[in-house]
Amino acid sequence: LNNRWKTNKSESSSGVITFPLCTDFHSLVFLAFVCQRYCCSVCVYKMADTEGKRNIMIAVDGSEHSEKAFDWYKEHIAKDGDFVIIMHALEPISLPSLSLASPASFPADQWHSILKNRADTLADLEKKYESKLYTNKISGKFLHKCAVKDVGPTICQEAKDSNVAYIVMGCRGLGLVRRTVLGSVSDYVLRHVNLPVTVVPK
Repeated sequence: LNNRWKTNKSESSSGVITFPLCTDFHSLVFLAFVCQRYCCSVCVYKMADTEGKRNIMIAVDGSEHSEKAFDWYKEHIAKDGDFVIIMHALEPISLPSLSLASPASFPADQWHSILKNRADTLADLEKKYESKLYTNKISGKFLHKCAVKDVGPTICQEAKDSNVAYIVMGCRGLGLVRRTVLGSVSDYVLRHVNLPVTVVPK
């Protein structure tokens, strides 16, 4: 790794590998490989003002990978004065147009069930991360936004609107081929924000 990327040895020995800015296709594939092969945190640094108070965004999706991202922030880069934004971007919801029980009628009951389930899941997620912030004495808030189409652009826009200095997010653990063909939220964020991003592996 050091031959190609000039990584910081002290950081790589502690499970964190630091890379310079890279947005080309081959570099992103290489980052995906490193993240899975060496089970380390991959930090891609871009210019950002991190002096004084920082707004830190931790992107969460309800998975255990997101919890590991929160723990990584707390253990490795947390500073006094940080304000942590727990960001949950809701994927567009798909509602049926026909009722399975009665195809000729409007599926009101199914809509109610789907929307209630989403609302309950969101409430549980908010409660969990607000509890984590309180327990760890971290200043911050839980924030959710509904994505118009994809989650990635929603996270990037909110990071810009909230003047975020650093993003931490979990990696869902897609295989290298799937990440290459389909891409991922973390890949999108790495390409489209002008600030440091840490992708914490599973």
